[in-house]
Amino acid sequence: MDEGVELPLSHRQMVATYGAGCFDEFLWIYGEGVEREALNIEKGTQEARSFLSNGLPEPLEEYLSSLRIAPGQLVRWGGTDNADVLMWIPTGPVDDWPTLVLEARQLRFSIVHLETPSVVFELLTKSLQIPFFPPDFPSSNPRFSPDPYV
Repeated sequence: MDEGVELPLSHRQMVATYGAGCFDEFLWIYGEGVEREALNIEKGTQEARSFLSNGLPEPLEEYLSSLRIAPGQLVRWGGTDNADVLMWIPTGPVDDWPTLVLEARQLRFSIVHLETPSVVFELLTKSLQIPFFPPDFPSSNPRFSPDPYV
């Protein structure tokens, strides 16, 4: 992580409770200092910033610009099996950072103004629906696993 970047307390608490891992074999949550690179928030952020440096959809670029946020400031806290990314937009108090959900092909995006655990909860209860997430997510009985594929 960038030196001096503090992560939202609600995310730290969620990871302290569940650990880094996957909800419903689709939604991956990253944590600080996690040995497994695929779930390491620092590594995930570096990778996201690298591919975002190639450009963003114009509406997203304009939105971030209006907040005076550069793509290199976004912090990736999660992802999906479809390669969609979930990133905080570090604007305002750290515990109020909105989440950017960016489609893998970077054609569509959603901005969610909820704390990380609420994003996860509302996705798993279908209270929050992201238009480019698959219609079968979440399942009728979503579960958490540190790694559902082992």
